[in-house]
Amino acid sequence: MSKPLMISLGLYTALFFWYYPPICGIEDEQGFVNQAIFWSHGAISAEGAGLSKNLGDLMEVAGRHVPMRHPGRSLITLPFYLAGGYPAIFISGYLIHITMVLLAIKILVRLNCSANGAILLLFHPTLLIYSRTIMADASAGTCLLISVYVLAKPSRLNVYDCILAGLGVSLAATMRHHASAALPAVVFAVYLRQKFIRDALAVIVASAIGALPLILLNLYVYHTIGDPYSTKRGVFDIDFLKFQIPFYVMALSVFWPLMFFSIVLVRGQIQAVMIGICSTFLAMLGCYYFHDTGTNPIQTMILGLRLMQVALPTWIIGYVVVISQRINPYGRIPVRYLNRSNLIGFQSLSLTLLSIMTTLIFRAHQNQLLDYDLRRQAMLHAIPVNSLVLVEGMMPKLAGIYREDQPDYEFHLVTFDGHKSYSDEKIEAETAQSHPVHLLYSPKSAGGQPSKEFRELVENLQAESIKTNHPQVYAWKSRKPATGSGSIAP
Repeated sequence: MSKPLMISLGLYTALFFWYYPPICGIEDEQGFVNQAIFWSHGAISAEGAGLSKNLGDLMEVAGRHVPMRHPGRSLITLPFYLAGGYPAIFISGYLIHITMVLLAIKILVRLNCSANGAILLLFHPTLLIYSRTIMADASAGTCLLISVYVLAKPSRLNVYDCILAGLGVSLAATMRHHASAALPAVVFAVYLRQKFIRDALAVIVASAIGALPLILLNLYVYHTIGDPYSTKRGVFDIDFLKFQIPFYVMALSVFWPLMFFSIVLVRGQIQAVMIGICSTFLAMLGCYYFHDTGTNPIQTMILGLRLMQVALPTWIIGYVVVISQRINPYGRIPVRYLNRSNLIGFQSLSLTLLSIMTTLIFRAHQNQLLDYDLRRQAMLHAIPVNSLVLVEGMMPKLAGIYREDQPDYEFHLVTFDGHKSYSDEKIEAETAQSHPVHLLYSPKSAGGQPSKEFRELVENLQAESIKTNHPQVYAWKSRKPATGSGSIAP
């Protein structure tokens, strides 16, 4: 391994553990972590693990409350939870990120490109920020690199290569089910390479066999071959293309300049598989109703590529290949540009700038997570154990993962998709037993305000304000049963 790569990996490692994440901060993380926790108890549900059914990101199936997440990411998290509990789970993100980079190195070596190009995966802002989370998009993208590695082979593929390419797709699908959409691209790329149907069929068969454990798990947990929740999350429509495609063109071209266009410029062994994987997910996510957003355009471009991480590692490798082909197409760069002092100076400057960028990203994210932890502590201080809490904003995700020192709360969103997520009867039953209903609001961004419905509910319950020890956490306690006059129309 080259010195620039070793230094880069050392810098990333030092910064990751210097700014080690203190808490999960994304709603989706609840399901992945709780699933690993249930498994650590030898169970698949909250009931089986002897834990609260009020934990976050659970759904009821046949009387059991099970996580709404795919199993692969939780499986990676499990050994770290078993070894060190909640604080250790974030090491799994570090491991995935390093594995991605090591796979990229092997691919680039096969393609006769400089392995130093893997630094662009190591320090891509989106991959960096999500390496600090318990999310599955990057792990799915890492698994698809297995298929890219196979097709980067300079010589003819054998049957074992075809099997490995298929297993890469099925492994990616255990992380995120929609990663299975890459299968046609991989199959077609193998067929173009080999010109034999049997080799393409080997990829399909291997992928199907690799998917069997996932299918069996889904049948056991959710009583369906796929899952009952993925297709219910969000909306796909061709009309979204006019908004999403310009966003992805910009976001993919800003951090590594003009990277988006490498999809049409790449040549060589990985041309077909790169174009297939990247165009598949560009079309799919282009028709999806949303992308993540931040508080400014740069944050939005970083966070908005979260779902694209399933293709992003492949896209970056294609970009490195294009740069290699365009800058030095015949392997004859003038010697005066390759003298040792110029090369060392360029590498030092690049690594310095990348380290500064990484430090800024990690520090900003760390400050956000530390604030989240303070909000969580404020909530624990203000809201009694086993309370029914009507909530708006970001608080449920901070208390939705099982932790031994955390009380059990029953959260109900005041509104969800325009509908009540609670019943007046439930509130009346609580207050009739002298159990006050609590209301909780914490804005997701500075300056946020509770909805009109939330304010009416506070008034209707004649709720009194509860002092909290965080300026962005607001709590109330009801003083009378609900009459229904201030409730939200379903």
